[in-house]
Parts: sequence; structure tokens; C-alpha cells
Amino acid sequence: MSTKSDQHFKDACSAWDQGDLARAFELFSQAAEHGDASCQLNLGYFYDCGLHVERDQTMARHWYHMAYRQGKASAASTSPRSIEMPTTTANDMVVENRRAHGER
Repeated sequence: MSTKSDQHFKDACSAWDQGDLARAFELFSQAAEHGDASCQLNLGYFYDCGLHVERDQTMARHWYHMAYRQGKASAASTSPRSIEMPTTTANDMVVENRRAHGER
């Protein structure tokens, strides 16, 4: 992940932690549109859970699929259509994704 992309991810997570879902969504969206797999994964989570946006399983699947195509294997098990790993939740995926970036 590039330094700029990594910074977008960290800034978005910080905004999320502070309860600024609008800013987090904006930053995840910008980086996701430019191909950042981690941000695509989190954007899928926002749509999956209806955070700051209306819950939209089609958009969730789209972003999970985009992240999966770039090597984020956890995106396959969090897809709203997935039945392969029912014990993995979208929240587990987000926590794992943040740990991979040195976040808490």
C-alpha cells in the first residue's frame, strides 16, 4: 500500500474512532475508488452495516468483491452472500484489517 493510501486509511479510521462517520466514509470512498483494497473492504462494511449510508447489500458485495480481487481473502467470508465461513463477521474483518495497518 502506498504511503498516501496508508495515510487515507489511518485518517479514515481515526475519523471513525472519533464518531465522524461522514469523514470516514469520504476518505474510505476516495481511496477505494483509487484501488485501495483495505479501504474497499471497509467501505463494503459501511454499506453492509448501514454506517452513514443506507444499508445496501449490492454495494457491500461490490466493494467486498473489489477488495477480494486484490487479495483481501477475508472479504470473501464477509460478503453478504457468503456461507463459507459463517463464524467470520464483518466486524471481525474490520478489526483484522486495522491490525494489519498497525491500528488498535
